[in-house]
Amino acid sequence: RLQKETTSKQMIGQVAAALLHDDDYLYMDSSTTVRCVGEHMKTKGNVIVTNSIDMAGMLAARNEARIQLLGGLLDNDQRMIYGSRAIEMLSDYHFDKAFLGTCGLSMNGLTTDFEEETYLIRQVIRSADQVIVLADHSKFGKTMFHRVAGLEDIDFIVTDREPDAEWQRYVNEIGVEIIIADREVHHD
Repeated sequence: RLQKETTSKQMIGQVAAALLHDDDYLYMDSSTTVRCVGEHMKTKGNVIVTNSIDMAGMLAARNEARIQLLGGLLDNDQRMIYGSRAIEMLSDYHFDKAFLGTCGLSMNGLTTDFEEETYLIRQVIRSADQVIVLADHSKFGKTMFHRVAGLEDIDFIVTDREPDAEWQRYVNEIGVEIIIADREVHHD
């Protein structure tokens, strides 16, 4: 997945990193787009919980943050931790912000192909004050097998292109803010 990183993901990560504050308690998932947030972080004093082995290593090497890697089962292909132990650990935490990638994003919500990730992300959402979903335009309108959460569970969607008018109306009605990375990066 890292080899598929695009300029869009980097722009999304840069804009999402601007939402961070010093001393925030954060959850950062194992998606490549969320990894881009970590690459652009400039804050200090954060406590970061992740289920990503690669994210934990990258953040530990380049940030002044305290890193907590979840315990549990290892999916070596995805380089992430999951399972009941990881979910139990998450229930003990409070996050100011949770940064999540997604396989699919439709008006019915976030979806994934990986069942175990579903339960883990649901707990993250319950533990977070703000849920920030990072999704490039290719994820919009996609529905995978496992529904993770409804759009009403999300506070922000950071993406690279403006969604169509129907999407805009719907997310405005339910109180989700869409941030267009391309617009933000070029106007900074």
